[in-house]
Amino acid sequence: MDSTTPSAPRSGISRRTVVAGAAWAAPVVAIAPAAQAATCSKICVTYAGVACKSPGNSDPLNRKAYKYLFTIENQTGGLPPYNGCMQVFFYSFTVNGTQAPDYMHVTPYNALPVSSCPCASCITTATALTTLLNQIKALDPAFNLATAPDYDGSQNAPNPTPSFMCVADNDIQQVVVTGGEYQDSENGLNTVIKWAVIDPATCQVKYVEQAVIGATPPQCPDGMG
Repeated sequence: MDSTTPSAPRSGISRRTVVAGAAWAAPVVAIAPAAQAATCSKICVTYAGVACKSPGNSDPLNRKAYKYLFTIENQTGGLPPYNGCMQVFFYSFTVNGTQAPDYMHVTPYNALPVSSCPCASCITTATALTTLLNQIKALDPAFNLATAPDYDGSQNAPNPTPSFMCVADNDIQQVVVTGGEYQDSENGLNTVIKWAVIDPATCQVKYVEQAVIGATPPQCPDGMG
């Protein structure tokens, strides 16, 4: 049974500033039972209440894209494997129940680094990606492997940005989760973004979560890229 994680929306103004978010920010929901996810006692992934659409060709790497700001906090301490560098892999992006086509990527917020610790990608090869997605499918049966988007950034050339990031112990990162592409100005509703928390040393998925977002404003604020 799904459980709801308390999530005070966070601003995109500063990496370490916590403020009240916009009224249309939505709670994070744990898809599979997990103490870490339910209590947010270690790896906290929070939709920060900032969303937008990148219109037309204004961003050549993300044409007609949806963009959502997330804050990821890897809190100090914890027992293995919930200590040290952890990986957050954004794996599903749907709008009005339909998988947003083409790509899904994590890009820096406000030109900050995407990752704060080095960790091996668990999607480097097709075999590794398949193994990871099968783990996710076991925890999230609703995930449709057949419509899975591009994860490694190959459709985001010339500067590919994969859909995962790594966060060091006792660090907070802000990233923009980007997906596309929208067809018109009216369909940015009922967005569901899902992610998996992974131990990068073993490429084992620890749990999966999601954020449900009601609407997407039409203009991107500074820093969303």
